[in-house]
This record gives sequence, C-alpha cells and structure tokens, in this order.
Amino acid sequence: MAMGERDDRSYFDKPHDDSVTPADLKVKLSEQRLYIDWKDGARSEFALAELRRVCPCATCRTERESQGANPLRILRADPTGVRVVSAQLVGTYAIQFQWSDGHNTGIFDFRFLRHLHQAAEPKGVESRGQGAPGAGGAGGHPPTP
Repeated sequence: MAMGERDDRSYFDKPHDDSVTPADLKVKLSEQRLYIDWKDGARSEFALAELRRVCPCATCRTERESQGANPLRILRADPTGVRVVSAQLVGTYAIQFQWSDGHNTGIFDFRFLRHLHQAAEPKGVESRGQGAPGAGGAGGHPPTP
C-alpha cells in the first residue's frame, strides 16, 4: 500500500500503546521532514510534502475521494511548493502543521502516522534500529526548526 492509500480507517480502532506513542518527535523545518522515534523502538521519517498530500482534514480528504468521480473537475494548485512554517502538538495524541499557504486544519493522529509508516515498509522488514538521520533529541518538546 502506497503512502496515503487506505483500505479503511481501522487504525483509529487501535489503542494508544507504545507502538503509536512517540518517545521523540522532531520537525526539521530546514529539511521539511518529520522524525519520530516510537516507544516500541521503531523509527519513522516523513517528508512533510508527502504528509500534505495525505492531509486527514475533511476538506483534503473529500477532495481526494472525489478525484475519480468527476473527470471535469477543476484542479486546485499543486501543494508541491507549500512548506510547513510551524507545528504544534495536539494533546498527547497528534501533531498539527501550519502550512505556508495558510492551511492548518489537518490533525495528524499518531495512529495515522504509524499506519503510514507501516504501509510504506516492505513486508517482512523490521524498522527497529534503522534510524533516520538527525532523529535524536528530547521527547515531548515542541518541534524545532
């Protein structure tokens, strides 16, 4: 399954255990990347542009779902040049990004991010110990540039 493809939203049925709880989370604005060390030892690295393409907000989700339904629909501008300008934690369960085009309604639940991580991994490959460069830092702190 490619990043953003979802067969269902059953990842929301998953409880908040160590596999979906970050031990360390870092947003590198200069790199436009998100690094997560999960409490179960796995590590994830996401390009922020890819996260924008799978933004879970209602507006973006509806737009993606309607792409095939209307062959004559007007395409919005490609968010390729859009950058994250800031980020904030949402309680203890998610992260929210402020984008350079003003978009800020997508709340990226950690269960969703772990689902993306697992969907991107080749089957049978274990991610433990394969760290993303620059993913160190103190957990629970706000994202840093």
